[in-house]
Amino acid sequence: MENDIIIDWARFYLAEKALGQRLESVVDWFDDDGASAILSIARAVDGRDGLTIIRVAGLLTLDALQIGALSVSEKATACELAARDCLDDGAPWQQVHVSAGALANAHRATLDILWRELEAQRTCNVAEARAA
Repeated sequence: MENDIIIDWARFYLAEKALGQRLESVVDWFDDDGASAILSIARAVDGRDGLTIIRVAGLLTLDALQIGALSVSEKATACELAARDCLDDGAPWQQVHVSAGALANAHRATLDILWRELEAQRTCNVAEARAA
């Protein structure tokens, strides 16, 4: 799954430059809030509540873009569009269900990569401090 994950590292490092050490907190919030959003989307899919899916997926898209989590952003947008298709055109809910599952997988895989990157940076910073 990680081979399919796209992270805009330039955007991630811009966020890091702007936020400094707070980036780790932002990633932590993205982890927790994203998991809550995905749970809300899953419940909304079960209840065929397209408006909730659209609202929550739209917010998750914006959160993901802030830290360069492009795969999450793309999957959240796909979820939102699938829900719109159901509401507007009567499309089958199966596509929303599939999109929600792909979103959950992308979120977890993206966070695995981001946490590894932050840990590598922490390790590098400790090594640099010891060498100084």
